[in-house]
Amino acid sequence: MNWFFSNSAGGQEGPVTELELGNLIKDRKLTRDTLVWNDTLPEWVALSATSLAALLPASPPPMPAAVPPPMPARIPAPEASAQTFEAGQKTSLLYGVRVANEFQWSFYRRRIWAFLIDVAIILLAARIFDDFGTIPYYAVFFLLFSFRDTHKGQSWGKKICKLQVVDKATGKPGGAKESLSRNWILSVPILNWVTQIIALVQGWNGPRLGDSWAGTKVIWLQHADEPAFACGASENHS
Repeated sequence: MNWFFSNSAGGQEGPVTELELGNLIKDRKLTRDTLVWNDTLPEWVALSATSLAALLPASPPPMPAAVPPPMPARIPAPEASAQTFEAGQKTSLLYGVRVANEFQWSFYRRRIWAFLIDVAIILLAARIFDDFGTIPYYAVFFLLFSFRDTHKGQSWGKKICKLQVVDKATGKPGGAKESLSRNWILSVPILNWVTQIIALVQGWNGPRLGDSWAGTKVIWLQHADEPAFACGASENHS
């Protein structure tokens, strides 16, 4: 009986006799998963499903379970964080979860850069209406700033910095409603300089002015699986 078999590149080899095929098995050139066929088979099947399976070498016994090394010393914290930190390393609370200071600084810097990018773009856009008077200028600024996070919870700055506004109960990206709720207080003329400074200071720990009204939080997409960015039932801090 002649046999055909598949090679490592996915091509077809053969025909070979059953004896030749057996020698290939003994030489370990074929494995139990190699596809084979002869004219008695309706389709290609794995070698282990044929009468030649008896020629396959016995499977080695399972490896013994590995014993994990001792856990590194960590600073006791009421909430666990996947952001590992060693004993003695400075930490802070981000959305109520303890993380390394370096991680928190990286996230905070991204939020500041995203804010500055948004302000620059919105001011440039509002300047187009400057010739129409003060009211049109401030109206355009208010609308652009208030609704800047409307598209999938991302403004221009947040998209560049890989940040996103999400509903902290569901984890879904924010929309126009959430954007207006969290940003309008930062868009009111004259008052906005004070509220924006307050928001920047509050942003160090995560939630800032407006997030409690909108029920939102800003997450770092690259680290969305971190406990600090969890939403809903998994959230450690609301």
